[in-house]
Amino acid sequence: MRSPRSRAKALVVAVVLAMVALPVASASAIVETSQITTPAALSFPFAQESNKLTVEGTATGLSEVDIRCYYGTGTTSYYTLENEVPVNGGGDFKTEVLASRLPDEVCQLRAVPHSSSLALPPGDKEEFEGPTLVTSDFTQEATNYFAASSTLTGTFYFQSAGNFALESSLYSTSAHENVNFFYGEMDLKAFPPIGSRSTVQIDGANAYVPEAASEVNNALEEEAKENKEAFIPPSGKPSVTVHSHFEESTHQIKVEEEDPVVKCSPAATFPPTVTSCTSFVPTGVKVDRIWVSSDEDHLASMTETWVSTNGAAHTVNARYFNELYEVEKGATYQFPGEAGFGPTTTGESKTLPSGAGMILYKSTPSLTELGNGADPQGAIVYDTAPSEPIKIASGSGGGTSSRFETPYQRTIAAGGSSTLRMSFVQAFGLPEVRSLAAAALTSYYPTVAIASPANATAVATPTVTVTGTASDSGALSSLTVNGAAVAVGAGGAWSTSVALKPGANTITATATDQAGLSSSSAITVTYTVPKPPAATASQVGSASGAKGQATLVLACHGTAGTSCTVHESLTTIEKLRHGHLVAVVAVKTHSKQVTIASLTVAIPAGEQIKVSLKLNATGRKLLARFGKLPAHLTAILEGEGGRHTIVAQNITIRPKPKKHKH
Repeated sequence: MRSPRSRAKALVVAVVLAMVALPVASASAIVETSQITTPAALSFPFAQESNKLTVEGTATGLSEVDIRCYYGTGTTSYYTLENEVPVNGGGDFKTEVLASRLPDEVCQLRAVPHSSSLALPPGDKEEFEGPTLVTSDFTQEATNYFAASSTLTGTFYFQSAGNFALESSLYSTSAHENVNFFYGEMDLKAFPPIGSRSTVQIDGANAYVPEAASEVNNALEEEAKENKEAFIPPSGKPSVTVHSHFEESTHQIKVEEEDPVVKCSPAATFPPTVTSCTSFVPTGVKVDRIWVSSDEDHLASMTETWVSTNGAAHTVNARYFNELYEVEKGATYQFPGEAGFGPTTTGESKTLPSGAGMILYKSTPSLTELGNGADPQGAIVYDTAPSEPIKIASGSGGGTSSRFETPYQRTIAAGGSSTLRMSFVQAFGLPEVRSLAAAALTSYYPTVAIASPANATAVATPTVTVTGTASDSGALSSLTVNGAAVAVGAGGAWSTSVALKPGANTITATATDQAGLSSSSAITVTYTVPKPPAATASQVGSASGAKGQATLVLACHGTAGTSCTVHESLTTIEKLRHGHLVAVVAVKTHSKQVTIASLTVAIPAGEQIKVSLKLNATGRKLLARFGKLPAHLTAILEGEGGRHTIVAQNITIRPKPKKHKH
């Protein structure tokens, strides 16, 4: 089977075959051969409406050739591009064909005798040789378009949201043909098979994308014809805006589509009639779709955004129509939450778990995990589960296709938007399907990274500035850092300040998108509280030795909460002669030094205290004997930085004055 576009092109083949007469036996012994030299041996042309493809080569024993592209094993498995191209006397031929007539699938270009009925499957080394062509193309109409992305292994066909939207095929090397798989996905057609409403409703009113509005127009024309009335088409029919981008290196395509959504006036009843729908008026909503093919056309990704165009808030209720091909043998599904594959039944409903997930599909129930290389397997991947149960329109037990509706309800904030992402995977083996589907699921999650500070950073401040980036393939709804909301700027950059506690701190940035999917990134920052500088002490004024004691004032300088520990001591020198004490002095000699007073005090930073060193027993005895006591006073600050002498002074200790009796 071919895609709708391919089936249309196949009509060219049918017309040519109707004109073909039986081949005439050659009367000469000359072997008829040909070799196409342009285009090259393997080409991936991108065809648009006016593009032309130059075909040239050489031929032997032929006066004219037909230019065909062969895709299968049968005698009619080809597309005719040009008939009766003359071969000049030198054996050369050259012509131009419209590239839009090339099939959207793998085929081999050959120059064959006019009206030949040979079977020439791609890859066969026959007497008529030519390059393999893999054509992608794009054409556009007012309300619809057609884009094809083709590789050696598969093809995706994209159309507007109201007309099939997505179809696909896989190239089977054993059958030399494309096998259809997806047969119409995410279609927002005007008249769904289930229910009595349009596929799209905006704020509760039946509404239509451009191709669906065209479908309404055609239905109204038929109604007028049946009633034998003059038909006046509704005014205001919208158009679709489309941009396509073909990547030469990967042979993949990106299609950007914009569909304004309209409703009927004077009444949005369903089905619309010639009296209820005399014009189409805006709903204040448009839908933007982006399709991207990748992985050699085994994966097609859709990002769809519903946008408020009038600054108002809106509700969207969309029932997407999905259809998968090749179910004559009885296809099977595995929905999220189900243990295995099984058929679907017309009229049943399937409730899917919330969140992102995937629906797996086998076109043939007997397929193993690895498949058979001829019957496709695939997956439909979504970032958000349908808002209501899936409704099966046609079961998978047999017939042309399996069909179901997936309903989604969205709320668009005033002047805002709402995004839905889905991916469609096709392959012959389930391992590849699962791998591509898992990668698609991963791509739906936001990305968030902390750029600064680096993980395991140590800081000496109680706060730290944290910067990073966050992005999403849809739209972010929030970013939090340790639970606090943070604004995301242009390009996804963000910055915030985080308070730290002493020790190790975990800083976590979490990005959440509109689908409710979240991703996080975390680092550890260690906050080491810096030790205050060591307190210093100083002497205030001079020391005194009156009243039989040493007196001095000390001050402590430092950060609040710190203190100075000061050890004071008073020493004297006993001067000895022949072992007998004869005097005391303050300076050091070869005589004996003795401590006559000592004291340790703690002084809070920012304060000063008066310190009195009272003589000990030795000091009192010496003072009594000699009447005065020369001494050396020291004050030493003790701390983490070591011992520092802050006072070193000689003083004389004099006794207390005696009280006179009267």
